[in-house]
Formats: sequence, structure tokens, C-alpha cells
Amino acid sequence: MIGVGLLISGFWLMFHNPVLDDGVLRDGTTQDNWRCLAPYDIVLFHSDNSNGGAEVINNATVKARCDSAARRQFVAGSVTGVAALAALGGALAISGRATTIDGGVGGRRIDPAA
Repeated sequence: MIGVGLLISGFWLMFHNPVLDDGVLRDGTTQDNWRCLAPYDIVLFHSDNSNGGAEVINNATVKARCDSAARRQFVAGSVTGVAALAALGGALAISGRATTIDGGVGGRRIDPAA
């Protein structure tokens, strides 16, 4: 159960777009909740994190902060994913061991004639 929760968290961290609060538009107003590209898109595909819609004054700053946030989030998702796989593998190993000891379930021998 813990492994499944970790796996879902790892996927969420890798695919959820980070949000910044410092996009400054050309007219001087700030763009709250500036949504960056997804972490996997930046790390795996080296996507350019420049703005896609409104032109911003501090585009280089926003791009650098988005890249940094995405890389941190991708690493956290990767570590969480590895921990999930380890937990799931351990659970499967324990489950498999319980059914194979002495050829029976839970260490008890099963009589096929019964």
C-alpha cells in the first residue's frame, strides 16, 4: 500500500507543472501563478521554458526559476519512484516467499490428495 502511494506521488511530482508568482508583464503588472512546463518535459526533452502567451519583462528570470523548480521536482519524483519500486518489490518478494515455503501457503504443506 505504501509502494502504491509512493508511486502515485512520484508520477505527480514528474508531471505536475510548477507554479511561480513573479511573471512581470510588459505593462508592468505581475502575473500571479505563472505555470511552468512539466518537469519531465524540461529534464528529458530539454524544452525551452520561455513564456508561451503573454510577453514578460523578466523572461530570463522566470525561465531560470521554472527550470530550477522543474529539475528539483523531477529529482524528487525520481527518488520517490525508486522508493516505490523498492517497496513494491519487497512486498512481492515477501508475498512470494510466504506462498513457496515448503511448497505450501504460509509455510504449511498442502496435501494434493485432500
